[in-house]
Amino acid sequence: MRKKGFLMLATLVALALASVSCSKEYAKNIEGNYEGTFVKTVSGITMGSYSATVAIEATSDDEVTLSIPAMGEGISALPKMLISKVSVDRDGNVYSLKRDQFSFSSDGISYTVSLDGKQEDGKLNLACDVTSGNMSTPIHLSFSNK
Repeated sequence: MRKKGFLMLATLVALALASVSCSKEYAKNIEGNYEGTFVKTVSGITMGSYSATVAIEATSDDEVTLSIPAMGEGISALPKMLISKVSVDRDGNVYSLKRDQFSFSSDGISYTVSLDGKQEDGKLNLACDVTSGNMSTPIHLSFSNK
């Protein structure tokens, strides 16, 4: 009787572990290229809108890398950004993306970036704050695809 109970418990534990290990394979579901528009604002003032393609590549079961193209001119120009280690979570058919502050340099200028977003039914929405150099006010980017 004890052996049967032990086997039943072992089977339940194995099933639970198998379902947990397979439940976070979200990244591949949102991988791809998203054509859309970035709107760039500083202190609530729109500085322009830009047609662009955001590329998402799965790097693990629950992380992606986003590629955002360079945009703008002059003081508010932004370089191409590769945002790695973006976490992906899922609630039903909504995938949430998040990357807390991280820094990088391009052409001798330091940038600090944070990103939040959602992908639902093929529609990608992103909100990204970028602070460059000595600017105290972040450049806010919002992206929606077609």
